[in-house]
Amino acid sequence: MQEKTRLSGAKFVLMDCHHEQIMCIKTDANGEAIIDCLPFGKYYLREVEPPQGYHRCCEEVEIVIDENNDHRCVEFVNKRKTGSIKIIKYGVDCR
Repeated sequence: MQEKTRLSGAKFVLMDCHHEQIMCIKTDANGEAIIDCLPFGKYYLREVEPPQGYHRCCEEVEIVIDENNDHRCVEFVNKRKTGSIKIIKYGVDCR
């Protein structure tokens, strides 16, 4: 199992049920962002800027806050940007 690292500086947009932007919020040093005092209703959360060195998480999450579900925890996972090396080996005949 891969170890999860909490990432600071990820920027998210919270939208209402009509996809109208309500606010932007960034994750803190603990990789957390807390939005309090939301009225009951349907919301959408989308990452708009990943932490440096990581790919943006493209999924949008629908969140419903109501009497039965008044506290939600949502996790986003970013993959680290990586590169690759190609190795080609040749041999030559001595003549």
